[in-house]
This record gives sequence, C-alpha cells and structure tokens, in this order.
Amino acid sequence: MKKRRAAERQQNNLLLSVEQELAGYKNLLQQHQEKTKRDNQHFRKRLAGRDREIRRLKHALKRSDHQVETVASDQAERTRQALDQLAVANTKVSTIKNNWTQQRAKALSEVDQLRGQLTTLTGQYRDLVQRHQDLMTLAEKSQPDKQAMQKIVRQWNVLCQRLYRSTNGRGQTDTDKSILATWVAVRNAGRK
Repeated sequence: MKKRRAAERQQNNLLLSVEQELAGYKNLLQQHQEKTKRDNQHFRKRLAGRDREIRRLKHALKRSDHQVETVASDQAERTRQALDQLAVANTKVSTIKNNWTQQRAKALSEVDQLRGQLTTLTGQYRDLVQRHQDLMTLAEKSQPDKQAMQKIVRQWNVLCQRLYRSTNGRGQTDTDKSILATWVAVRNAGRK
C-alpha cells in the first residue's frame, strides 16, 4: 500500500510537472503567435506604402511619357512642315530647270530666290533638329528634379494636413497661421 501511494504521488508529481511544462509551452506559443501577428501587420503596412509609392511613380512616369510624346509630336510636325517646304522648294527648282531656255532671265532670279529659301529652311531645319535634341536632353535631365519636387509637395501637403487637424484649422503662432493660409489657398486654387 505504501508503495502504491508513493507510486501515485510520484505519478501525480510527474503529471503536475508535465502540465506545468505544457502550460509554459502554450504561453510561449501564444507569445510567438502575437509577435507573428504584429510582425505581419507591420509588413502589410510597409507593403501597402510601397504599393502606393509604385502607383504614384507609375502615374508620374505616364505623365512624363505623355509630355515627351507631346513634345516629340510637335517637333515631328514642325520637321514634316519643314520637309514639305523643302520639297516644294525642290519642285520649284526642278520646274525652273525644265523651262530654262524659255524663261532664262526670270528663272535665274527665281532660282536665286529659291536657293535663298532653301538655305534658310535648311538652317531652320538644322536649328529645329538641334532644338529637338536639346529639349529631349532637358526633359531627361529635369525628370529627377520633377519627381523630387512632386515628392516634396506631397510631403508638405501631408504635414499641413496634420497641422490643420492638430490645431483645428487655427494655428497657434503667426507662422502656423501663415502656413495654413498658404496651404488652403493652394488647395483652393488646385480645385478650380
């Protein structure tokens, strides 16, 4: 009987020890699950922020591509017009050469005039080509500045919104009031 009680006590102690260890593991598992949940929320927020930034950058890229296309289209139209004018001038020169014998005096004066126009148009065409290249270079160089300025403006807008909310639209200092007045004026002008 004594052996049986001792064995039961030993089993009870072992069972109690196992239950305590199991409770410790459950507590550790619960802490790990809570930490994992917090980490997942943090990563979701970071991913959402990155997604917003990617969408913003895609939109800015589309806008800049559209601007470059517009400039290129305008330049191509001017180039086409210059080439059309050049083709017209070349046609006139050809016509004059065919009628050389009949209208020699008149033709010489027109040829000189057309050559002057051709020289002027060629110079203008070269200027247009150079201007187009300069504009393309300028557009490429200004893209990072434009993106940086857009980012600064968005950040300024966020800071002003926070100031507006924290002061209920009424700044504490003259500087705050000036900042809020400028911000409201810019927002109102942007909505018109």
